[in-house]
This record gives sequence, structure tokens and C-alpha cells, in this order.
Amino acid sequence: SSIGEIEDTAVASFLRAAIKSGRIYPDADKDGTVALLENLELITSEGKLKAAAVLLFGKKPMKYFISSYFKIGKFGTSDSDLRFQDTIEGNIFEMVDRVMRLLKERYLVSAISYDGIQRVEKLEYPEAALREAILNAIVHKDYTDSTIQLSVYDDKLILWNPGKLPDDLPIEKLKEKHASRPRNKHIAEVFFRAGYIESWGRGIDKILTTCREEGLPEPIFEEAWGGIQVTFLKDIYTEEYLSKLNLHDRQIKAVLQVKKLGKISNRKYQELFNVSRNTASRDLADLVEKKILQSSGDKGAGAFYSIK
Repeated sequence: SSIGEIEDTAVASFLRAAIKSGRIYPDADKDGTVALLENLELITSEGKLKAAAVLLFGKKPMKYFISSYFKIGKFGTSDSDLRFQDTIEGNIFEMVDRVMRLLKERYLVSAISYDGIQRVEKLEYPEAALREAILNAIVHKDYTDSTIQLSVYDDKLILWNPGKLPDDLPIEKLKEKHASRPRNKHIAEVFFRAGYIESWGRGIDKILTTCREEGLPEPIFEEAWGGIQVTFLKDIYTEEYLSKLNLHDRQIKAVLQVKKLGKISNRKYQELFNVSRNTASRDLADLVEKKILQSSGDKGAGAFYSIK
């Protein structure tokens, strides 16, 4: 592949971001494209574009990497109920912005409020967390494998990215502080210089923190089908989420009942699950301790529990 296959607008977009971040060498915008790519080590000694250059800034990356596009689908009540779908093709440097724009326009609902006279739109999921997860998927994807797939449901959003974790980084350690070890080093370097990602392995922490601050559950990270899957949950108290909190089946059913009816009493708990008062008290106290339910503070027959 030759320099003629580079998209000038993608390079210009990178330069604007990198200069703003302060992570590019001085006067980078005064260099030609070849000099810039050489400084980024994206050209071989023979003057050929490296694979990372084609993916990052190429006019048609799919000519060489058939699965380099991004797939989004909107699903109904089941995986077989695909309502509509889109694919995002082209260079991967500008892909995250195109994906986020399409999500806002076609897939996600934005709640509208006003700060004085200023109109404020807020996505169903924290925009910063979604953007970070999508960036992670693009940067760490195995480009010899399948496409990145984003499945949007009414109550959750699932992002799957082909490519396994390093053998010494098990999935359960992903939420802990860890060194950044990108699969695609040249791709990661360009996104770092643009200020889109950090070099300290803090992306996962950013996702978790942002979701907690918005009152949403921590996303679920799993290894699945030879890749990494991240599930964002809209409703913190879905059956899927509650099942991961080491709760009894009756406790899960009780929380779902409270979601539906607004509250539950100790007596109602006993009746629903045919348990003693002591068992009901113990189960409800455990849900309070786990900060899932809260007590009304009343004593006797008027006492009840509601979602915290």
C-alpha cells in the first residue's frame, strides 16, 4: 500500500487532536504526511505503509482488513428479534466519533432537561464510559479476526471485541490497577498522542467510576467467543445483575417485586416465600446491608422496605 491510500482528512483530524493534547512534536502540522507517518513509525524502511497506518488513516482499510468495520444492531425482546442495524466503515481513527454520533442519532434515548435556559441532553448511559469502551475495543481489537459488535437492547448494551487478554491478565483482574499492554502498539500510540487514551491502563477504571457516579451498576466484563464482552446495564436491578451479587433466589424475586410494586413488608416477604419471620428479617437485613433496599424506619405493622 502507498501513501496515496491515506485519507488527508483523517490525518488532519489526528493533528488537531494531538496538538491540542500537547503529545506531538513541535511543528508537526507543518510537516508533510510522509514525514509525519515516518515520525509515528507507520512507514517501513522501504517506504511502504505499515498495517497500522492503513487502519488508522487509510481511505479503504477493508481492502486489506475485511473485518475492520464496526457493526451496531438494535434488538427487541430476544437475540433473534433484530429490529435494524448499521455498519461503520473507513479509517479507525475517526471511527469512535462516527459510532458515538450514530448511537445518539439512532439507537439511544437522550433525556432532556434545562439548566436555566440551556437545554441539556443526557444519554441513557454515561457518554464518557461508552466512548472509553468503544475506544478500548478499537485499539485492542484483533484485526485478523471478526468485527466489533455493539448490540443495543431496551435494558442493556453489549459490546463485543475480538481478541483475548494476555495469559497473565485474567478477566477477574481487569478491574484492578494493571499495566497498559496494547495488542496493537502503533495504533495505541497514535490514540495516546491524540489524547484519546492514557498509557497507564486506566481506561477500565474510568468506565467503572463514570457508571458509579451516574448511579448505574458497574459494567460486566467477560471473556466470550474468543474476545472480550462488556455489558452496560441501564437498570441496576435486573435479574442478570442481581444474580451476580450472591443473593438467594427469593431475595432476587423480592427485589424485582419491590421494583414493580414500590415496597415490601416483612409479612409480605413471609407470605411470598413461605418462610419464617426470622428468615424474612435476615434476608431483608442482608439486602439493606448490601445497599439494595432501605428500611422505612417504622416499627411494627407499618414498616416496609423500598429500593435504596
